Amino acid sequence: MYKISIIENQPIIREGLCSLLRMQSGLDVLGGYSDIVDFLRDHEVLPDVVLLDLNLCSKNEIDNVRKLKNLFLYVKIIIFSTTNNEQCIKCAFQAGVHGFVNKDATPEQIYNAVSCVAQGQIYLGPSILPIVINGFILSQNQARPVDTSALTARERELVRLITEGYKNKEIANILCLSVKTIESHRSNLMKKLQVHNVAGLMTKANQFI
Repeated sequence: MYKISIIENQPIIREGLCSLLRMQSGLDVLGGYSDIVDFLRDHEVLPDVVLLDLNLCSKNEIDNVRKLKNLFLYVKIIIFSTTNNEQCIKCAFQAGVHGFVNKDATPEQIYNAVSCVAQGQIYLGPSILPIVINGFILSQNQARPVDTSALTARERELVRLITEGYKNKEIANILCLSVKTIESHRSNLMKKLQVHNVAGLMTKANQFI
């Protein structure tokens, strides 16, 4: 069972998240806190994952992320934010976060984020992922800028599912395709992004952001 704490300055959102995640099996919600100072003062048990509110992406907020990581090396942080700003996403991951979820995420996406990050994976919410892919492609080919339209709709969907932690068999069931077809799509995707495997895809994405 994974332990999670929620740091969110708006009480109605904080309580809603606590209630939502308490209904999920495999999660132990330790508590909700208004800010990092509140968390540092009142926490009794270290969580595996912290869901952390970040809105303005100010230097102070990013410094707080670094402070949390420096104090608790093994605690994984997921940013819960309203922003889709590319620089903000980059700064957050450079500060040591493991996931980034927009506040328009569905309950299932929030649960998937917590589950993936708790298992050591990187999680990018569906509204964040295209920004990362676009920036990665541009960084690989500055002479010929390409946006995410270079990927087919199926490949974009495949990247989303891979990033959310789904395995080939699960992806095949979701897309109503054979595992062999999913493997073929994945192979084509890796060639386009110039990586060799799923681990490479996650690593490249993490390096970009």
